[in-house]
Amino acid sequence: MVFNWSFSLSYAILRLCTIVVPKKNIALFSEDSSFYECPAKIGENLIYPQIAGKKESMLINSPAASGEKQRVRIKYSPIVEIASSLHCLERPESCPQFEETFQKVLRDMPPEMRSDFDYLSEVTVSWTLAIDLFCYLEQHEIESAKGLLAAFPKLSDIEFIYGMLSGLAPKRTIGRLVKQPQAVSTWSDNAIENFIGMGLARRIVAESSQIHERMARFLKWYWDNVFEEIWRSIGAAEIGCMGVEKKVLAAMSESAYLETFHPGLKVVRGSLTVVDVPECSWQLGDVESIDVFLSAFSGSSLIVNQFDGVLTLFKRIAVVDLESDDIGLEELAEFLKSISSSTKFQILKELYNSPKTTKELAEALDMAPSSISEHLKTLRAAELLYPQRVKNSVYNRFLYENYQAFASRLLTYFDQ
Repeated sequence: MVFNWSFSLSYAILRLCTIVVPKKNIALFSEDSSFYECPAKIGENLIYPQIAGKKESMLINSPAASGEKQRVRIKYSPIVEIASSLHCLERPESCPQFEETFQKVLRDMPPEMRSDFDYLSEVTVSWTLAIDLFCYLEQHEIESAKGLLAAFPKLSDIEFIYGMLSGLAPKRTIGRLVKQPQAVSTWSDNAIENFIGMGLARRIVAESSQIHERMARFLKWYWDNVFEEIWRSIGAAEIGCMGVEKKVLAAMSESAYLETFHPGLKVVRGSLTVVDVPECSWQLGDVESIDVFLSAFSGSSLIVNQFDGVLTLFKRIAVVDLESDDIGLEELAEFLKSISSSTKFQILKELYNSPKTTKELAEALDMAPSSISEHLKTLRAAELLYPQRVKNSVYNRFLYENYQAFASRLLTYFDQ
């Protein structure tokens, strides 16, 4: 779900009056069926890491309770940033720092890819539904961005549609519609009607194979020819910003921290609410965890979604900060420390082949699990690993794109 502060509020309130949304995603549309994103009388977007004036005293004097902080996970993800950047690519003027780059991408895009891009922009509502899809995949996949894109064509129809519909349609219902396509035309759901409208939802189900195929083809082209290079130029800086952001979180309550994301967000009586649209809210007490994605591409948009008990919000990182020589230096030092032994390289090689548990790594390298754990601790500190729970096991996922970003940062640092 993406909100943009640019339209009048009256239609939004009229549209939302019949909606009850304690836990799910909502998107708003204007009367001409173009994607509607919430209105803007609140003021300027808060740009990371600006916290000044009165907010500064709040930052210092309101430390978060330990139970609260454990729910908030600050992340950066090339997987999710791909979709965010495509939302900007569809409207380059919405992302001024990348506008020239994206205009050139559009000019140079091969005709077949441009056809795919235009079709997908339409059916995903300017890639906003793809953002939700990739947030969902990020929760459950344990592959690198490149690995995920390679496996993306094999994603099941049910999982693909579930993500595209932002988790609003039960998987059992989707499975029935996939098996009985004749039922799609009469399928109805109030939550989805209020989210994207049943016309688009039925189209997504009916055309899911075509959408999936064209998206897989386009994403592979986009990663290979455009975004991999973009990520190498900003990845290390995003990691550096994450280190700063963790310090901000440590000094604030959960509610106060969430309100720094965007002037359109407010925590009211335990609910995260869109300002002036109280019907659009999420009960924080019902949320198992809160994922915060730092993004160079969210612009002034407010991006929020929820899947399976995980509330996801995007926080903007100003590109001017990303270009600073100082951003990411501590993390760069941790990176050099993390690859300072042959054993750590062996561990990374094993994890590059496939994610593994600590026990599996110990068996593969013929080492004691306790020794492996110490090496993993260093690699996690350098943001090269991500521990991801799958059922009852914790797998160590090699963040290969982060490795690439750090290596690129090293190559270019002295040339700046």
